[in-house]
Amino acid sequence: MLTLFQSAEWQQFQSDLLMTVRVANDFKTEAQHELEKLVLENKTLRDKNRSLESQVEKLKGMYLLLNSKLTCLKDDFSVANNYFVVVVNTRMW
Repeated sequence: MLTLFQSAEWQQFQSDLLMTVRVANDFKTEAQHELEKLVLENKTLRDKNRSLESQVEKLKGMYLLLNSKLTCLKDDFSVANNYFVVVVNTRMW
């Protein structure tokens, strides 16, 4: 049989164990909430990243188009400039 001291000790152990389980459960609940927040933040950032990548691709396309147009304009200017030089030189003589 358990002595009065052993019984009190056993009850204290059970009480301490119950408190430990409650604290551990609180930590677990807090960690789960933090994980949920991080998962949501991660999804939000991934969505934003996809959107920015899409914008970058559109801007690359616009850059290539504008660069191509600029090259054509430079070529046109060069042709016009050469024509102007020929005309000016012809009229000078």
